Amino acid sequence: MVQVRWHKVLLLICVGILVVMVGTAVYTWWRQKDGWCIKFNSDGSEKVLYGAECQR
Repeated sequence: MVQVRWHKVLLLICVGILVVMVGTAVYTWWRQKDGWCIKFNSDGSEKVLYGAECQR
């Protein structure tokens, strides 16, 4: 029978979650570095625009 070392599994899961969170934060920062705005439509919907799209 294979003995599972739970502390290593939990450590790997925690590191994976941390990598995903940092990656998401960096991607969000990268998208917003050129500026961003929100376009409101008459039907109540919204769309987030980035960079040159805001000038249109």
